Amino acid sequence: EKYFKECEYRNRDGQTISLAAIYRALSNQKYTGTVERQGVKYDNIFPRLILDEIWNIVCKIHEENKHAPSRKKEVFNYLLSGKLICGDCNQKMVGISGTSKTGDTHYYYACLSRTRKKINCNGKPI
Repeated sequence: EKYFKECEYRNRDGQTISLAAIYRALSNQKYTGTVERQGVKYDNIFPRLILDEIWNIVCKIHEENKHAPSRKKEVFNYLLSGKLICGDCNQKMVGISGTSKTGDTHYYYACLSRTRKKINCNGKPI
């Protein structure tokens, strides 16, 4: 992803190419030139953009990651997530956590637009 940012590669919307977009392209079988519809395989429908060796490596990694444990399990149950409304932008508030300098974890609710940085919200987390 850093490489694409440094080279200033962009998608058709003008945004930098994300890691998720690269993963989707590498895991989409149509880029190998093969399409399967209703159990029937069609070859050379699309131009081949990914070699079979790369496709097999990506499939193997994907299969290994399928069974990997999740990175973080949330131990705090945010009962009011989606039920609280931000007083500034009228968006839903969701539960998030933060770690202080001392290592203590604090749980609180913040505006969804603030956490996703969609719009400028001046509402304070509670």
